[in-house]
Amino acid sequence: MQLSRQLLPMLDNALVNAMLLDYPFSEEDAKPEANRTTSLEWLVHNSGDVQVGGARLSALSSALSHHQTEIHPIDQACNSVREWGNNGAATGALLTALAITRSHALEAPVLLAQFGRKTPASALPGPPLEEMSS
Repeated sequence: MQLSRQLLPMLDNALVNAMLLDYPFSEEDAKPEANRTTSLEWLVHNSGDVQVGGARLSALSSALSHHQTEIHPIDQACNSVREWGNNGAATGALLTALAITRSHALEAPVLLAQFGRKTPASALPGPPLEEMSS
């Protein structure tokens, strides 16, 4: 439960920064039609093996389902630990490269979730947004 409580605001911030979630200052300014959280197509993470991975994937699934995102955390994901082992200090660079590559291939945003020793981190690389008109 503690990890789920950490992941939800982290995911909220990443979605807002990626312009996939409308986060208005007041209810009058809300534009729910601007929410595009369902456009996420893939998950890149380092949740690890069975000993810790189950709890981490469960927390990620809970945060994703909160936003009605239909990513399956095993079938639509890349677990860097299972595929390449422990990469130490290069983990962040590996996850970023994997997320950008997958986002380019899918032409859709990808959730990157990195689990560190103390706190998780996330990012949402995606294809370039269309330029906003003035």
